[in-house]
Amino acid sequence: MTKTGSLKKYLKPLAWALTLLVVIFSISLAWLFTGRLSAAKIGIFRKIPLPLALVGGQTVSAKDFLARYDIAAAYSAKQGMLEESKLKQDIYSNLLKDKIAEMVANHYGVQVSQKQIDWEFQAEQGLQAQNSQNGGQFLSGYGISEADYKRYITKPQLTFANLQAWFNSQRPLNEASYRLADAMLADIRSGQDMGLLAENFSEDPQSKIMQGDLGFMQMDEIIPEMRQGIDALGAGEAEIISSRNGIHVIKLEGKDNNGQQGSVRYHLRQIFIKPANFQDWYGKETQNYKVTLLINSLIKSK
Repeated sequence: MTKTGSLKKYLKPLAWALTLLVVIFSISLAWLFTGRLSAAKIGIFRKIPLPLALVGGQTVSAKDFLARYDIAAAYSAKQGMLEESKLKQDIYSNLLKDKIAEMVANHYGVQVSQKQIDWEFQAEQGLQAQNSQNGGQFLSGYGISEADYKRYITKPQLTFANLQAWFNSQRPLNEASYRLADAMLADIRSGQDMGLLAENFSEDPQSKIMQGDLGFMQMDEIIPEMRQGIDALGAGEAEIISSRNGIHVIKLEGKDNNGQQGSVRYHLRQIFIKPANFQDWYGKETQNYKVTLLINSLIKSK
């Protein structure tokens, strides 16, 4: 037998085997993605990150949906307010929003670092500790691990916050706001009384009342994206610093070492200026994202 004949002898069974595998795979996908939801299907969705939906060509996984649902359902059940159908719709809607925000952020090079996630988580812990006797154990109230809290709650919130901070830092997107900020900074540097300027021009009611005086703040009390800019200021210096909240003309009045465990405190004064409308810009950025739901049975209540 020639080599060609021997090769043909093996190719035919191989082709049949590949065809059979394709058929089995197609039947398996049809079973998974259509028809009634079963415990077997849910078990597969929990283990394998199969696509629940497509958003702008990228996937939202059924595994992530179920992980969030388990957390939210356990918490809602504890509160005695579990409405399965509404909860599933809310989680699905939030997953889509988080994915779209992530895609827009990636498009503009806006990232979330692990250090930021840890900072934000610690700030949330501190806030919970102040507001509750059991604040140090706040994760137990959600029935969630620290890793899952950071992944499903802290990181999506930070992605959106960082996108807002990026938007507020862009002069071409906030021309009127930065014209005012530049004028305020020039007046401060020329020796005008910043307290009076804040009283007349700050767009934050609290700043107006206090003539912009924020008092003494430790670094961990300052929004993360403002820390580097504030730390670079010398006593008496002023600068424009943007954050997720808006545009700040910040002056460092002075420092001391009277914070917790002798840490540095910063005596700050600000003129707060509102940015352009982020929601209008974001709405235009996201209006063309097409969403395709692939596993309808997973969203429906049992």
